[in-house]
Amino acid sequence: MTALLDNEPPTSAARPVSVRKELRATLEGKTVAMAHLVPRVAQREGPHIQHRVALTDGAEALQQQLVTHVPAFTLVLDSSHAIE
Repeated sequence: MTALLDNEPPTSAARPVSVRKELRATLEGKTVAMAHLVPRVAQREGPHIQHRVALTDGAEALQQQLVTHVPAFTLVLDSSHAIE
């Protein structure tokens, strides 16, 4: 928690680069977002995947959509918005 509130840049080595990370946004609603997300999840599915996590904001409607469409995922609340 202290690290989130610290205004000084980290002095350690640079963070590792994300591999195949995707960021998406739409103003067309959660149903449309899920229509794009679910096929992408299916493409990456396989025995090599050990843990499935979805990072969400506090919107209960979004969390419900994820529980419905990707029930194997553990939901993680992005608390950085609330802290700011």
